[in-house]
Amino acid sequence: MKITTPLKAVIFDLDGTLLDTLDDLTAAVNATLSQYHYPLKSREEVRCYLGHGVAWLVRKALPETIGEDIYQQCLIFFKEYYQRHLLIETKAYDGIESLLDELKRQQIPMAIVSNKIQSGVDGLRDQFFGKWIDVAIGNRPGLALKPAPDSVHLALSELGLKPSSDIVYVGDSETDVLTAKNALLPFIGVTWGFRTAEQLWKAQAELLIDEPKQLLSLIKKRVSTSS
Repeated sequence: MKITTPLKAVIFDLDGTLLDTLDDLTAAVNATLSQYHYPLKSREEVRCYLGHGVAWLVRKALPETIGEDIYQQCLIFFKEYYQRHLLIETKAYDGIESLLDELKRQQIPMAIVSNKIQSGVDGLRDQFFGKWIDVAIGNRPGLALKPAPDSVHLALSELGLKPSSDIVYVGDSETDVLTAKNALLPFIGVTWGFRTAEQLWKAQAELLIDEPKQLLSLIKKRVSTSS
């Protein structure tokens, strides 16, 4: 889907798009595995598990042979541990704050949509992006995870908008490509996150950028062209 101008809003994925959360997520995974005496995972292994929510992450990190009871115990442990340690190494990617500054200056509404649990999304939004982004949708009861479009549509509803070609979805994973498609939004993929450009092209992304200022340039160009 082609982007039309002027831009009406930007919807961002969180992990791997706005924030580098990989080290803290890896630490939480390995704290869980250590607690239950399972082999630890490398940073790159954890990277491959990300993008589908916490339940998927914990399930993939654990041995395939474990039972449901142990899985549920590990899931609870992971959630509690991560909530206490989600700000140790996590940081915004270089250039993100400048991008958000410019979007706010241009009065372009923004929202975060993530498969991370809602409390984690709220904590990270408040810590890093509170002065720019008010709407932040995470994993909550009764709301389907991405790539279902429900969370994106909820974010748009809270912004007072409906899906259109002048609203872009920005993300870093195959899940995000599908989410944008299902939500009927143009997709812009970022290559600084948890997936490579090759993986995103294979997932049928139509537009990729390598650093936040490229999105800024794209937005400036389109706004200038439309004015």
